[in-house]
Amino acid sequence: MLKKSLSLSILLLYLCVAFFWSCSKEEEKTSGETKIADEPGIKTTRRTSMAGKRVLVVNSYHKGYAWSDGIEAAISAKLKEHPEIEFEFHRMDTKRNSTEALKKAAALEAKNNMESWKPDVVIVSDDNASKYLIVPYYKNADLPVVFCGVNWDAAHYGYPFENATGMVEIALMDELIKTLRTYSKGNRVGLLGPDTTSAIQDANYYKGISGIEFTEEKYVNDFGEWKAAYIQFQKNVDILILPAWQGTKEWDEKEAADFILANTEIPSGAEVLFMAKYVLATFAKDPVEQGEWAANTALEILSGKKPGEIPIAINKKARIVLNMKIAKKLDIKFPVEFLERAAFVGEECCQ
Repeated sequence: MLKKSLSLSILLLYLCVAFFWSCSKEEEKTSGETKIADEPGIKTTRRTSMAGKRVLVVNSYHKGYAWSDGIEAAISAKLKEHPEIEFEFHRMDTKRNSTEALKKAAALEAKNNMESWKPDVVIVSDDNASKYLIVPYYKNADLPVVFCGVNWDAAHYGYPFENATGMVEIALMDELIKTLRTYSKGNRVGLLGPDTTSAIQDANYYKGISGIEFTEEKYVNDFGEWKAAYIQFQKNVDILILPAWQGTKEWDEKEAADFILANTEIPSGAEVLFMAKYVLATFAKDPVEQGEWAANTALEILSGKKPGEIPIAINKKARIVLNMKIAKKLDIKFPVEFLERAAFVGEECCQ
């Protein structure tokens, strides 16, 4: 009797072990975890969906150009968070080699690199990579494309394509003027810049895309004309916008800064960092925003999202730089929370 009872107990114990082992194996099959049962010769982790994927970043310009260096650094930092992904940079160097022939040759070299390295996604920064590489060779192709740093309007290149999305780069002029109006005596806005195609084109974008209305615009040829116009603007408008000075003949940086400090009477602003020494406030575009958005979008695509499912974006973040010498001259006191968001002329970032 005892033997029969013992045999029955052993049988029941065996059945229980078998049942729980079977349930455990079934759970491993149906769970979403990447861990699998340990078996001889089999590793206990599966490769993630992005393991071995490749991202090629094509920079329109060269290493040492501050704007695109900032974009590259942001992309690199974000992609390094995913060590299973390979990424490389290819620089077209079309800022220094700016003839039409050299731009086309640089694009062809980038294309050959892409076909050799075979990336799963390509990120292209700034206009020339889109104009000379993506539009001629990869419009609506199979290769997913993420662009960033395209100035003002991506429709110039036909974006969005079926295989492409990106972030457009615009000046944050509306936010700048809104801030300057806090310290101005009226709403009249003037613009003083060089008589160049790019300065006039940018002003048209300010008006067309940002909806800015200028009471007066003046475009000058040389530094003498610029100084005379600057004095005149102090009486004619309440806020003055200064585009980049390049194209103004005989420009002297130190003399210009001294002249402005001596003669400024109204709040002034700019949208490029190197103009910060000449104006009260600068709202510059942030290359980090462009690079982070591009890298995050590339990661979404590598995870299975299609470029056409991701809307084209525009930049929204400003790098604010304040000129406290001009603020003191105008007797302007900024609120503490605004000062905490800003950098200042004289700091390393804003020379």
